[in-house]
Amino acid sequence: MGVPAEARRIYDLTRPAVAEVEAHVTGTLTTFARENEYQFIGRQKSLESFSEKLETGRFRRVSELDDLFACALIIPTASHEERVIAFLDRVYERVTLRGRGTARKAPEVFRFDTTRFIGRLRRQPGISYAEGVSGCAFEVQVRTVFEHAWTVVTHDLVYKPDDIDWQRLRLAAQLKAAVEQIEMIIAAFTTSASAIPVSADVGVEAEVEVLRRFKAWVEAGRIDREASPASWRRFAQSVVGVVRSYCDARRLGEAVTVLLDGLEARLTTREVPLSGSLFQWVIGFVGSGVIPGASLERFPVLVSRELGDFHGLPTVPLPLVVDWPLGSEG
Repeated sequence: MGVPAEARRIYDLTRPAVAEVEAHVTGTLTTFARENEYQFIGRQKSLESFSEKLETGRFRRVSELDDLFACALIIPTASHEERVIAFLDRVYERVTLRGRGTARKAPEVFRFDTTRFIGRLRRQPGISYAEGVSGCAFEVQVRTVFEHAWTVVTHDLVYKPDDIDWQRLRLAAQLKAAVEQIEMIIAAFTTSASAIPVSADVGVEAEVEVLRRFKAWVEAGRIDREASPASWRRFAQSVVGVVRSYCDARRLGEAVTVLLDGLEARLTTREVPLSGSLFQWVIGFVGSGVIPGASLERFPVLVSRELGDFHGLPTVPLPLVVDWPLGSEG
């Protein structure tokens, strides 16, 4: 596209300051995103986009442009937003905050309204910036994953084509309405879930029973809290998985109860070792032969020193094969 020579000249004047702002903000927010398991994306405004924005008539001064560098932090749900804004206020000088839902719109209108933090680098003693950096505003959008998906998908489908299409705009608005509905359900997840009728599932019921019994033993001090797994849900799935490997599917619930009763009886005679994992304690008990019919014949087990030294199971019938690097075996 054609770009006026003056727009190109102004753009070139802004680039050094914008590049320095980009480097500072990207470094800080990338670290913040990684520490909180968010996503970060960012980009400088292109020459063509810069020129088009100057021609909109919305700005009296070039310094009013607040997204020469723009980025986004992508968060799981809107409940994380307060933490993000608090961090941005702590490290940057806030120019303005355009909060989610603050833009005026009719109830039947659905459009982009993600929270946007407009800020500048905060002046700090002993740190000097290049000319123009202190006054260069940047934009941080705080999007949920669903908002981000809507933004990415609809941008190319709706706003990139050369034609203005009422039907495409309408469909984009309908998708935004669906995103808002999803966000509402998530915000009230517990309440929404309680309204769903429950269907019986023996596997889920068995996992719930494993969780209930083990957590009760921890709370009662019969199992040291330090032995708790990183994920109780995955632990319960693994315990039920062991039982599935040796029992008939129709007897899964009964077989899980028998295993849990046996484990509870063992707690009265010996403590759970802190070496290794809590799941290894279960494996050691299953492999001990105390429960008739229980075995590890069809369950791959990670063989380790702790399994033999602390859980009484130096060998297993089906050891997990260590074939890494690929093609090797040891």
